[in-house]
Amino acid sequence: MRSPRNRIIPRSQPDAEKRSGRRIDPVISGIAVSLAAAAALALVLAGGLGGCGRAPSSLLRQGQLPLFDFPLYVIESGAGRIQKIGRGGDDDKEVLISGLNGARSIATDRYNRLFVSEANEDRILEVDVDSGDSDVFIDGIDTPGAIAVDPFGEVFVVEEGTNRVLRARDREVFAVYATLPTGIAFGVNGILIVTLESVGRVDWIANPRPLSDGATNTEFEEDADIETVTGLNTPTNVAVDSMGRVYVAENVAGIGRLLRFHQREPGDESEIAAALNFPAGMAVDPIGNTYVAEAGASAVNIVTFNGTLYQGWATGLLGPEGLAFTQY
Repeated sequence: MRSPRNRIIPRSQPDAEKRSGRRIDPVISGIAVSLAAAAALALVLAGGLGGCGRAPSSLLRQGQLPLFDFPLYVIESGAGRIQKIGRGGDDDKEVLISGLNGARSIATDRYNRLFVSEANEDRILEVDVDSGDSDVFIDGIDTPGAIAVDPFGEVFVVEEGTNRVLRARDREVFAVYATLPTGIAFGVNGILIVTLESVGRVDWIANPRPLSDGATNTEFEEDADIETVTGLNTPTNVAVDSMGRVYVAENVAGIGRLLRFHQREPGDESEIAAALNFPAGMAVDPIGNTYVAEAGASAVNIVTFNGTLYQGWATGLLGPEGLAFTQY
C-alpha cells in the first residue's frame, strides 16, 4: 500500500474571544429565530435547502451539507435517555426515549432518522423522533462509540473495541488507529474528520475509501489525502455546521475550549470559547450558534459565532454528551 499524502498543519494561538455569563434574553432569541428563517429562505433561493427534512431533496447536490435546526437531541448518559429540545431550551424539552444502556453518541440524517450508539449493548439503535420507539439498526459492533452520517446517508461508527472507523451497513473498515478515535464527522465533499483525544490530533481525510485487506494501524487507502492538526489538548468531539466549518471541543475540566476551523483543510483555528468545564458534544444552528454540552455544568450552553457564551439554556441534565440537530 502506498503511503497517503500527509501534511501537518502548525497551530496558532489566537487570543480568547468575548465570554459572558448572561442567560439568553427572549428578545435575542426572537431575533435569532427571524435570522434563522431568513437564512433558510436565502438557502432555498440559492438552491441549497433540502426540503423539510422528512425526505431527501432533489435540491441537495453531492458535496453539499444540509441545514441543521431544531429540534435538538441530547444524550443524558447519566440517565440513559435522550432529550428532545425545542428553541425554548428548559421550557421546551421532553424525554424522547429512556432505558438506554451506555448511550455514547447520536446522529441524524436527511430522512429524519435518529441514530444512537449503545456501547454496553454493542449496537446502534434507530429511534422514531415522534414516538421514541426504537429498532436495532445494526448490532455486533464491538463497543460502538462516536457515530456520524456521510453525505450519502451512510452511517459510520467508531468501533472502540478495535479502534476502527466502520461503515455500519457492511462493516467495511475506513480507518484503523493505534489509539482510540473519539469523534467523527463528515464535512464538505465527504471529508472524514477524526479526533484522537489521547494524542491531541485531528485528521482531515479526503476521498475516504474502504481499506484493503490486511491493513493495520493508521493506514488509509492509497488515494486518501490526509491533513493533520497536532498539539491540541484532549480533542474529544467534532462537529460541522451547514457551511462546512469544523468545530472541535477540547474536553478538559475548567479550561476546555471550542475551536473553529476552515471547511476543506485545517489552516489556523479560531478559539470561540474557553474556560469550559468538560465540553462534550456540539451542534451548530443555521446562524452559527454552537450548542455545547458542558458535562461539568450539567447543561447545554450557547456560544455565538463571535464567541459570546450564554449559560443556562438547558439545565439539570445528567451527564449531557452527544448532541444532534434535525437535518433539513
